[in-house]
Amino acid sequence: MDRRTQINIWYTVVALLAKLTVIAGLLATIEVTLAKLRLFRIPELLAGSFALAFLAVTASYLVVQA
Repeated sequence: MDRRTQINIWYTVVALLAKLTVIAGLLATIEVTLAKLRLFRIPELLAGSFALAFLAVTASYLVVQA
């Protein structure tokens, strides 16, 4: 193997590591963003579940009284 081939191999390894680093950074950013979006959706889900629970309790009270 001559020197030029060795340099090409090193450039290839460095380029591969750079690509993997960029892809890993993008994947981490996307995952964090999606986790934050899910976290901000929790109050809406809690409000909906509270409303459904309130309707269930009200309906059970009305059924028992009737």
